[in-house]
Amino acid sequence: MRRLWGAVNRLNLRLGVFITNWVGTMWMAYAFAMLALSGLPAALQPGGVGFVQWFAQTFLQLVLLSVILVGQNVQSERQENMLREIRKQGKWMVDMQKALMLLMERQDDRLERVEEMVDALDGELGVQVQGEEGVT
Repeated sequence: MRRLWGAVNRLNLRLGVFITNWVGTMWMAYAFAMLALSGLPAALQPGGVGFVQWFAQTFLQLVLLSVILVGQNVQSERQENMLREIRKQGKWMVDMQKALMLLMERQDDRLERVEEMVDALDGELGVQVQGEEGVT
């Protein structure tokens, strides 16, 4: 029974995505506008629903549905592009931090070697170096 419901849900999702992608185009908005406009003469006839009702109930509902879906698709694509760019920048920052850490490790190694050389020279010359106070 679960498998059947899972299959039905997958079918419903695919069908919903297909219809949304199909209806959410400007071409469908144009088609719906033409369909809605075809009903305008009947709405303006005596005994018809009138312009305001036709506009609110027919034109806006048909045309705005597609236009809103197009707008949502554009916004979604823009957000995806922004997230892609943020990920790129984050990866770049991580790579830069790794490079900086490597440089700092190399610098530490060099400083240790310099310190060893100074200690060796200090031992040979019999001079003791004390931090920032200078040579005594």
